[in-house]
Amino acid sequence: MAAGGSIGTTAVDTMDELRSAFERISAIQTSARGMRLPLGVLLEERLIGPEYSVETLTIDSRTHVYGITSKRKHDIHQFTELGHAFPVLAGTATGERICTFVTDLLGFLGYTNGPAHTEVVLTADGPRLVEINPRVAGSDIPVLIEDVCESNPYLDALAVASGRTPAAGRPRQWSGVAFRLLVSRRAGRLIDVRGLDDARAALGVTSVECYTEPGADVRIPQDNTAYLGAVHARAQCAAEAYLRATAAADLISFNVA
Repeated sequence: MAAGGSIGTTAVDTMDELRSAFERISAIQTSARGMRLPLGVLLEERLIGPEYSVETLTIDSRTHVYGITSKRKHDIHQFTELGHAFPVLAGTATGERICTFVTDLLGFLGYTNGPAHTEVVLTADGPRLVEINPRVAGSDIPVLIEDVCESNPYLDALAVASGRTPAAGRPRQWSGVAFRLLVSRRAGRLIDVRGLDDARAALGVTSVECYTEPGADVRIPQDNTAYLGAVHARAQCAAEAYLRATAAADLISFNVA
């Protein structure tokens, strides 16, 4: 229950799958950072629908919304995130509904100052809460925000913590960014990485990072600790930026023995 990075998070449809997941999760004794985990498994209703996160900054109980981030998952039974795009649903009734849902939640909780990263699933019955965190978003989402809003969410949060009021930005019109995380299709020892230069030269790509090197042990994605790199891209909208990042990521291969 105290882990992170989607470690152990699994969707189940049958009692046999539940027993198997319970046994597997119960065997996890430490977090990705080596911290001892308490005993216990959390069961939650599975929410069906696209997942988003809303990135906000609250100052004196007034919440500024940077925008909405879309999330792409590895598959329907695991919750490993493969990429994000920002901003999405801007200027739409759906986007307004999601943002209002989140700002109302923050007000209900009495949150008065600081950043928040709130994840929601847009179900057939409307937005439903996955989790709410009083912190800046993780992964490379702050990079996306800074690129489009020209406002660094870390510095904005620091300003609020020190009693100042930052000029938190909003997304520029006709601007979208995204990143696609790199994973291996096979587990084993990494021999080499191919296609990095081709990916860097692809349309709209702004950066390509590789987190590993030959000789390292790599795993297939079962949680957010299996990432091997990331491709960032820019376009006139977030959806197109994600397509560009994905096309470039597809040029990269990990040769694993």
